[in-house]
Amino acid sequence: MGMRVLAKVAVLAVLAGGPALAEDIALVIGNRNYSDLDRVTGADRVVDAAAALRARDIAVISGKNVTLDDMRALVGQFEQMAPNADALLVVLAGRFVQGGNDTFFLPTDSDVPGLTGLPGQSLPLSSVLQILSLAPGEAFLALAEDGAGAQRGPFLRDGIGDLTIPQGVTVLRAAPAPMAGLLSDVLAVDDAPVQGQDGVALSGYLPAGHGFLRSDEAGDSAALATAVAETQRERARADAAERRTQLAEQTARAARDGLDRAEAALWAATQEQDTASSYQRYVAVFPDGPHAAEARRLSGEISAEPFRQARLAEEALSLSRDQRRAIQGNLTALGFNTRGVDGIFGAGTRTAIGNWQVSVGRTKTGYLDAAEVRALAQQAADVEAARRAEEEARTAAILRADNAFWLQQGSGRTEDGMRAYLSQYPKGQWASVARDRLAVIDQQRRAEEEARLEEERRREDDAWWDRTGAKGSEQGLRAYLERYPTGRWSDTARAALANFAPSLDQNDERAWQRAQSAGTVDAYRGYLDAFPRGAFSAKAKTRINRLTAENDGAAAAAEQALGLNRPMRQAVEDRLAGLGLDPGQVDGEFDNATRRALRQYQQSAGLPVTGFVSQELVVKLLTDSVLDLLRR
Repeated sequence: MGMRVLAKVAVLAVLAGGPALAEDIALVIGNRNYSDLDRVTGADRVVDAAAALRARDIAVISGKNVTLDDMRALVGQFEQMAPNADALLVVLAGRFVQGGNDTFFLPTDSDVPGLTGLPGQSLPLSSVLQILSLAPGEAFLALAEDGAGAQRGPFLRDGIGDLTIPQGVTVLRAAPAPMAGLLSDVLAVDDAPVQGQDGVALSGYLPAGHGFLRSDEAGDSAALATAVAETQRERARADAAERRTQLAEQTARAARDGLDRAEAALWAATQEQDTASSYQRYVAVFPDGPHAAEARRLSGEISAEPFRQARLAEEALSLSRDQRRAIQGNLTALGFNTRGVDGIFGAGTRTAIGNWQVSVGRTKTGYLDAAEVRALAQQAADVEAARRAEEEARTAAILRADNAFWLQQGSGRTEDGMRAYLSQYPKGQWASVARDRLAVIDQQRRAEEEARLEEERRREDDAWWDRTGAKGSEQGLRAYLERYPTGRWSDTARAALANFAPSLDQNDERAWQRAQSAGTVDAYRGYLDAFPRGAFSAKAKTRINRLTAENDGAAAAAEQALGLNRPMRQAVEDRLAGLGLDPGQVDGEFDNATRRALRQYQQSAGLPVTGFVSQELVVKLLTDSVLDLLRR
C-alpha cells in the first residue's frame, strides 16, 4: 500500500470514526522518505506517537510520507474542522525550507522549486499559523527537523526560519525523536506542562504550567511527577537508540555512496575497454546495476560482430572522401579490385581490403587502422616507383634503338635513309627533322617539275603562235587568243586585232558561249582578248567587274580569317621585296603598293589574282623562299 493511500486512509478514519464536532483536533504529518532529498530519520515515529492522542478521544488527521496532493487533502480537512474546535494541534516532521520571509514544509515528492514556485509546491507555515490563530491560548504548532541545512541558491535555505507567531499560539521545535516523545508523553497527557522538556525549544504564547490537554481536576501531583520522571527516562533510552539508528543509517549511506562510486568507476573503465568480456564482467559484479541492461546489449552486439574493434578503429580515423578515394586507388594499383574509386567503401572495397590484408600477413577484417593505411600507401608508392623505373628503362632502350637506327640510315643525309627511318619510327626523336628535310626535297622536286612544265607550255605557246597568229590573219589571231588569252603573244595579238573591224561571225558567238559556260573572270577576259570589239564585249566587261568585286570580297574575308599578326604581314612584305616586287614600306600595313605587289606575284605564280593574301599564297611564298635558299 503506497504512502498516498495510507494518508488518505488516515483522513477517512477521522471522518468515519471521529466525532462530528470534536472539542480538540490534531493534524500530524511525518515525512521520512523524500524522492529527491535526504531522508529525515524518525519523522515517521511522530505519526506513530499520535496514537496517544487518539486514545484521549482527540480527532487526529495524520499521514506518513505524504505527497503534495495528499498533504493538501489533509490540511484542507484540518482547515474545515478547525473553526469548531476547542484546542488545535499541528505536528509537522520532515524537511523545511525558508525564504521570502516564510518557512515551507515540503511533501515527499518535492524537488525544491524556486522561490516563486515554492508556495504552490509546499505547505507555508504562515498559512498553518493563521488557522491556529482561531484558538488563541489553546493552539500548538510542533515542528520537527533533523537540523541539516544548506544554502539553496540566492533566495532559499534549508531549515526553519523566523516565524511571525499570532497571539495565543505556542510553537515547539525539536528533533524528530524528542518530538515523538513530547507528543505521546506530554501533549497527550492532561495538565502536562510543555516547559522544561529536554531538547524542546519554545516560542510564542507561554503561560506558566501551559499544556495542550487540561483535566477538570488537578489530580495527584506526586503521581504526575513520578509519571513524568519515568517518561523522561524512557525518552532518554529512546533517544540513545535513535542515535544508534542514525549512526547505522549514516554508515549504510556512506557504504551505498562508496558502492555507487565503485559502480561508476567500473562502468567508465568498461566503456573505455569496450569489449564483450569487459561488459560481461560488469554484469557479473553488478547484475542489477543501473547499466546492466546496456552492458548485456553491448556484449551481445560485440559477440555478433567479430571485427567491431577494427570497425571502430577505422571510424576513429574520420577518413574524408578524398582519403577514401586515395585508399581505393592504392588498392587498385596493387591489383585489388575495389569496383570503383568513388570514396565509398562498399562490398567491393571491403573485399579488396581483406584480400590485401591477407597478402601482407595481417588479420583479414575488411577494415583499416592508421598503421595499415600508411603501409598500404607506402606499398603502392613502392610499386609505382618500380613501374616508373621500368618504364624509364624501357623508354631509354627505345631511344637508344631509335638513335642507332638513325645513325645506321645516314643521320638524315640521304632521302632513302630518312624515308626508311620514318617507316620504322614514325614518331621517333628524329621524325620531325626527317620530315622537314624530305619536305624541302619534295618541294624542290615539285618546283623543278613546274619549271619543266612551264618550259613545255612556253614552247607550245610559241608553236601555236607560229601556226596561227604569226600569220597576221584575224582568224588566226583570234584562234591564238582563244587558246592562250594570257599567253606570251596575247598583247601582240590584241594589238593586231585592233586593226580589224568588229564582226558578228560565228567565232564571236561561240567564244561568248564558252565564256558564259565558264563564268569566270579569266574566261570573260579571254573573250575580250579574242574579240575586244565583239558583239558581247560590253556584257563581258560588266560581268568581269561584278565577278572581280565578288572575288575581292571573298579574298578579303579569307585574308581576314587567316588572322595574320604584324610580324607575319611584315614577313610577307619582306618576301615580296626579296622577289624583286615593290610592296612599299615593310611595316606590316597592306597598302596599295602591297596589293599591287601581291597581284604581280599571284600573276607570276599562276595563282588567282586578287591582291589579297591566301593560305595558298603563304605556302607558295615560303616554298619559294626555301628554294631560293637552296639555290644559294
